[in-house]
Amino acid sequence: MTDRVSRVVLTPDARADIHAIDDVDVRLAIVHALIEIERNLAFGARLELRDYTGDLRECRKVYVDKPSDEKPRYRIVYWCSPDERTPRRARVLAVGLRAVSQVYGAAAQRYPVDRRAAKSPPLESASDAELGL
Repeated sequence: MTDRVSRVVLTPDARADIHAIDDVDVRLAIVHALIEIERNLAFGARLELRDYTGDLRECRKVYVDKPSDEKPRYRIVYWCSPDERTPRRARVLAVGLRAVSQVYGAAAQRYPVDRRAAKSPPLESASDAELGL
């Protein structure tokens, strides 16, 4: 057993999101994506402030689904703590369906709460430069 600390932190809500997915193949794909995030905290594409998703600056998304020819239906949304310039951990906010921006809405609600839990400044008080964007 090692003392190595994982660089991916699943919030309780994100863990519940994953457990709520019935398809074992999708859950396996999520595990593989989390391993990639562990290897490279900047693995996901950056998100930003959008009317339909809310303020997800400093967050990233990863497309996930079981293997098929179709566009991936699920997303993992996470942010790099303490910030993009000096990422130490990926804090996973939400895992769920991309349809009607469901996962992004959940992430936008959870993001300010998780920033406080991680002792990061409130997002609304931070400029893009302060966030490392």
